[in-house]
Amino acid sequence: MTACSVWSTGSAAYLLTDRAGFHADGRVLGFARKVATVPHLRLAVAANGEGFNGMAEWIAENLAAEPTQAAALALLPRVVGLVEQTVCDMAAADRSGHQGMPIVQLFAAAWLATEQRAAAYVIGGQRHMFDASYASGTLRRVGSAISPTIPGFRPVIGGGADQIASARTIIDAQRRQVDEAGVCRVGGTADLTIVTAGGVRCSKLCSWPDRAGERVAN
Repeated sequence: MTACSVWSTGSAAYLLTDRAGFHADGRVLGFARKVATVPHLRLAVAANGEGFNGMAEWIAENLAAEPTQAAALALLPRVVGLVEQTVCDMAAADRSGHQGMPIVQLFAAAWLATEQRAAAYVIGGQRHMFDASYASGTLRRVGSAISPTIPGFRPVIGGGADQIASARTIIDAQRRQVDEAGVCRVGGTADLTIVTAGGVRCSKLCSWPDRAGERVAN
């Protein structure tokens, strides 16, 4: 899993992502933005896990066709299922032998006009994906969700904290982590997307000198 985190402070919701995609062996596959933005619905959605080229653009196009933000949020369970099916179909076509259902997570940041506050959501295609009580395909509203998790680390991401500084702290800690194979899977560029009553704003937070075809050197 690469970097994908979401949180809300009430006045704004934040999505923090990297741009790297990885081969199973840890080599960088390539770089692409992972956030689908729908400014007129005050909504941004980031995909994490397995996917396909152009996925963020495909998600944005489908969500933008919905008449309301509530309808777009209600569509997310179907989006997860379609991404899972597409990944499975691609694996069958190239005979890569994909085992089981792919891991797909969506993280959403929204400004809720009905509540006049920002909100953060997560949804995944597998049971227990976020905790023991999580039911697959359920859109869950959260205060924050940090992925990959950082053992023993609790960033300050609420109240009067500097959210830009908090985002840097989170991505720096994730960049230093390695998985069970000793591989870092956070790389390329870190993007911070902020959703407020005024709209959706995306900016580059930081970048690293990673290269396609190579492992991340952290």
